[in-house]
Amino acid sequence: MNIVIVQKNQEMSKFKERQEEKVMYLEEILSAEKIFNKNNINHKISNLNNTILEYKMNLNSNKEKLNTLEKANSELKSKELFLERELKITIQKNDKLTDNNIELTNELRQKHKDNAYLSKLLEQIKKDKVESIKLLNSTHQSKLDYLNEKLNQLSESIREKEAEDSKKYQQYIEMKDKYTYITKENEMYIQQIKELNYDLQEKNKKIDELMLTQSHISKATKSNTNDLTLSLDNEDIIYYKKIEKGMRCIFVPFYENIFVCINLSENMLVEREYEANPLINYQCKYILDLNSFNKDLSKIIVDNSLIVIGKISKMTEIEQSQNKMYNLPENKNFTLVTLGKVDYVIGFPENELMFNNYIN
Repeated sequence: MNIVIVQKNQEMSKFKERQEEKVMYLEEILSAEKIFNKNNINHKISNLNNTILEYKMNLNSNKEKLNTLEKANSELKSKELFLERELKITIQKNDKLTDNNIELTNELRQKHKDNAYLSKLLEQIKKDKVESIKLLNSTHQSKLDYLNEKLNQLSESIREKEAEDSKKYQQYIEMKDKYTYITKENEMYIQQIKELNYDLQEKNKKIDELMLTQSHISKATKSNTNDLTLSLDNEDIIYYKKIEKGMRCIFVPFYENIFVCINLSENMLVEREYEANPLINYQCKYILDLNSFNKDLSKIIVDNSLIVIGKISKMTEIEQSQNKMYNLPENKNFTLVTLGKVDYVIGFPENELMFNNYIN
């Protein structure tokens, strides 16, 4: 259960960190993208407004020129009317004159023709100017229409981008709500695990008390036992042949991060090479769970290869698929032993005939 709790806590912590990183990452992306789009759109709108203002000023200038030409044309028309009136008056006078005034009449007629030619010429110039102004206005109008179309397209793009940003923000809100729900659910699971752990500890205490009572009864009633024991004091016994829950056993370092229980009950005869006598080996299939200690004590035990004596609270079969996780040989069966109570953590100082207990 301690392993499951630690694994669950690690998974929940990693999951919570990943979710927080994702949320922060999404917030940074949305904020940066929103600022970039806003600045880019403002810059484009400003340029378009400046261009439209420039074309409007040109259009106003052309309108002023057209008004000037229209005024000049009006003045020419008034002059033409005046000349026509003068011509009529002159013709009336010429009718009363004698034949001596024929040349003067012809001259005046020629002047009238010249004035008519000038009027036509002015009319053609005016017409050409008006066509030129219309063409210029048409060009400006087409450019203005083009700019309006671009502005409409840009506005549509802005609306689409705002809709997309709104959708992304909604997705972010949904993810945030989901993360909050998962966090609350995980907190509920953690509370349930704590309650189960507390119940398990209480049950283990009762089991330890029952096992201790049974041990005293067995010691008092049985005079002959198959267990070889070593008495530490009047109450405590160390088992090195019988390995069960509630018994106090010895664990020694095997290799890095692996401590095995001394078990002299499961022996295997191995033939020695070049000798007649067989060699007796013992199986080391009971592995100490280092989560029985806090991190500091666990580090001291591993770094100094210390000997551990404690009471077994739980024994868990390790699946062969998990052997690699504990750096154990594959295709073999092992049992993970969790200590409920640690009595001694023994180390031997160099060059001294004594040993230290690291938990006192």
